[in-house]
Amino acid sequence: MTLDSEGEVKKVLGVPSLNSLSDENMLELAALLPNISEAVQLKLIDQIPGFQKIALEAVNAVEQTFDKTVESDTKAHSELHESMNDIRDAIKGELARDDISEAHAQYLVEKLVETGHMEKEAVTEKRQFLGDEANATRIAGLVHAGIPIVTAVIVAGAQIMINRGPRV
Repeated sequence: MTLDSEGEVKKVLGVPSLNSLSDENMLELAALLPNISEAVQLKLIDQIPGFQKIALEAVNAVEQTFDKTVESDTKAHSELHESMNDIRDAIKGELARDDISEAHAQYLVEKLVETGHMEKEAVTEKRQFLGDEANATRIAGLVHAGIPIVTAVIVAGAQIMINRGPRV
């Protein structure tokens, strides 16, 4: 269902005017944007005080989330690397013993190789995740720069949609 007039938008939001929307109404409006015609979206940019500021804050929030995700993921990877090194050191110590059987040595070598594969898989997953996150951040930036600024607020408005569901 496409909302083709300001009146329809006001009705869905349950407000008499778009000039003095509460923060929650502003986020609800952002969540409705996919259902609002582009012509009405452009009118809303000019009429709603502070909407551009909220859009910029939404883009900044996406960038900050990405930065924190990268920082957290890097710390987790360092901890994994240290743990794997501890395991490898313990295995190497066992392999250096004079009384180790050939079967046990072979088992330990397999475990040593397995730790390498586990760490390689974790690094690959991390790179994929970071690539996906970087792409999402770039898309948010492009949305902000290339499409009417209002659409960038969808990031903030989506939380309401998740918590309560759409009104339309």
